[in-house]
Order: sequence, then C-alpha cells, then structure tokens
Amino acid sequence: MTKVFCIFLMLLTFGISGCRKSDEGLTTQNSSGEGVLQNRDWTGTYEGTSTHTYGSVNSSLEYVEYVSQYVAFADVKPGSTPLHFNVRLTFEDGSEKIHNDIAFTNEGLHTSNWGSASSAGSLNIQFTENQLSYHYTQNCGNSCKTEIEAQLSIQ
Repeated sequence: MTKVFCIFLMLLTFGISGCRKSDEGLTTQNSSGEGVLQNRDWTGTYEGTSTHTYGSVNSSLEYVEYVSQYVAFADVKPGSTPLHFNVRLTFEDGSEKIHNDIAFTNEGLHTSNWGSASSAGSLNIQFTENQLSYHYTQNCGNSCKTEIEAQLSIQ
C-alpha cells in the first residue's frame, strides 16, 4: 500500500509541474515544452478611442463616408465559461455595442461573421496584454456600411 501511495504522489507531482499559474492565467506546456494559455482574466474596464465610419450613397449617387472619433469605454465581464466574455462598449455619443457570452480562443481572439451580401457583418476582438482591439462592420443595404474600430487599454 505504501509503495502505491508513493507512486501516486510521484505521478501527482509530475502532473502538477506541467501546469503553472502565471499573471496571464493558467498556462500548460505542450509537447514542445512551450507554454499554452488556457485561461486569461481579461475582465475589467478599458478606455481609448474609437473611429466610426458610416458610408452611403447620397442624392447625387456618390458614395460618401462620414467619419467620427469618440472616447470609448469597454466593460468586460466573465461569461458562461473561462473563455467566454460579455463585452459592452460605450461611446461618448451615448451609443453602445453589447456582445454577450462570446467565445475567445486561448490567444484572446474572437472572430464572427453573419449575414451575406448587403446584410453581411463581422466582429473581431483581440485581447493582448493590457489592450483590447475592436473591429465591427455591418452592411446596411446595397450602398451603405457601418464600421467601428477601437483601441482600448485596461484601466
């Protein structure tokens, strides 16, 4: 019995040594010995600037883009799993973009696409260190498009 217990303790020790907690979350080692991020706490409040572009065809049938810049805030809260998050962006003009329980890769990337042709849209969010990069596009008909890009830092 003692021999079995000692073997169990050795296996447990070796199993734990392949997994470590760091400032970036839970990291495990892959077969090459490189650290692979398994979970990251990207929650918190981010602040930065956003560029909003709205393009449409005017009465002269010319495509015109309107560009505005705003102070932007993002509130990131945990979602249903360690790699799902609720992301709410609020812009100084009072508008918001809310994305609930969206999935991220271990590298902190979310990418989604929807619709097609005149109703197509996409969302790309990337967490890096203390940064959040946000890119949202939405076609709103054959001749118009809305786009929001933001670079935010954790506060």
